[in-house]
Amino acid sequence: MAETFVKIDRNKIINDDYVGSCGVYHGFSYMPLPEQMGLTGQAREREFKRVESMKLKVARTWFRPDYSRDMMLRFNLWLERMQEIGVDVAIQSGWWFTKDVWYFAREKHNDPEYTGSLDNFILCCDKFAAWIAKALEYFIVVRGYEHIKYLVLFTEPVSYASGPVPDNTEPFRLYEICCRKIHEKLIAYNLRDKIKLMGPNGVYTSFEDDQLRNAVEHMNDVIDIYTLHTYAWTDSGWMKNPDFIMSGYNKWLRHAEYIRGITAKTGKPVWIDEYGLSGEAERFRDTPWYGNFIARANAAFINGGLDGSFIWLLFDQRYFWDTTNDDSFYNGVHRWGTCYMPGDNLPDSENARPSWYVLAMLSRYMSGGCAKVYGIEFGEDICAAATEPAPGKTSILIVNNKDEEKEIEITAGVSGLRRYLYDPNTIKPLPDYMLIEADEITETETFVLKLPPLGAAIYSDYMYQQKEE
Repeated sequence: MAETFVKIDRNKIINDDYVGSCGVYHGFSYMPLPEQMGLTGQAREREFKRVESMKLKVARTWFRPDYSRDMMLRFNLWLERMQEIGVDVAIQSGWWFTKDVWYFAREKHNDPEYTGSLDNFILCCDKFAAWIAKALEYFIVVRGYEHIKYLVLFTEPVSYASGPVPDNTEPFRLYEICCRKIHEKLIAYNLRDKIKLMGPNGVYTSFEDDQLRNAVEHMNDVIDIYTLHTYAWTDSGWMKNPDFIMSGYNKWLRHAEYIRGITAKTGKPVWIDEYGLSGEAERFRDTPWYGNFIARANAAFINGGLDGSFIWLLFDQRYFWDTTNDDSFYNGVHRWGTCYMPGDNLPDSENARPSWYVLAMLSRYMSGGCAKVYGIEFGEDICAAATEPAPGKTSILIVNNKDEEKEIEITAGVSGLRRYLYDPNTIKPLPDYMLIEADEITETETFVLKLPPLGAAIYSDYMYQQKEE
């Protein structure tokens, strides 16, 4: 008899618009510094092939008002490739708030007398809104990049002071003023129906809860998709505390349900637009166990009724500066990704980290871009989620939360599901952009899975051998 179980409830629909497990993937692939490191030719093509093979649904990318003409041309090349591959794009309306707004103050951006004025801030907001509207008009109307479907309204806008705040004003009120200006300018440019605004993009803390609640109360006519960041935290003791690895699903689920509860009355989609593992976690992100972490987080996001998520980061990426700091920046390379940066000072930098194979499975099999999420029951020591990724198709994610093999009876209600098994104890890099292949096909509607310690598996009859059915 199996130790535990998974059972799908097809009569219960948690969500009917699950987009998928997506990624923060900046459009840096053709920028000069990444090219100088070696992201050219075959290496760059391997990166794009990985994006294509995992069927990434949405890439969230950096975009700021200081882009030069050359940078815009290079950014266009990346946008073209995303369009060719079939990836939708969530483009930033700048990154730092208020810093990127004060960019339009030009030489006065650091003048306390100038930046202390709310009127001057509003004037810069007008210019900022005109900039992003003109940029989107160029991208979508002139260039035909209709895969740009989302506009991210800054990043963690009231979490820290990136720029001056006018005297006697509240940061959230400034954020509302600026986002409303963007909303109105997009209407004036006949672009508002072409783009969905994502906000408020804060961090999951009690402080940021107020930001999310304020957004719901005061910006519901502006925001189309509510978003929040959520990070787990660890320190150097994680290797001595295996309970850390084995926990997590319930925490992520509480986050998802809490966020969904705050926004429920709006009836609008909710995304986690950043998640990952912070603290002294760089070594952990390099290990196969990070794949288990990602699988558990996504099971919770799916079951919590969220409509999508962006991992921070999809790939290690080279930014525009040479920073080295305790946030895993090394000479400008941010080592948060599921794949290494070509040319980085690391062994086997052409390879994917083990966690990429899990993220690729989640992205490829759990949603075709608009999935139904079924109700699901599961027993102790595991977590699971089930979707209808496309009409008539089934995908089931099962994750082992324990550092021991688990025998699981799965009641799927269908047969003919292919199994894709992630075993963190044996995983090795696969050539280039290859994915984990199916190793068996179920013959009955109820079957038993022996899931390796801290392993993850997806059973699916959707997508096979990189060809759509």
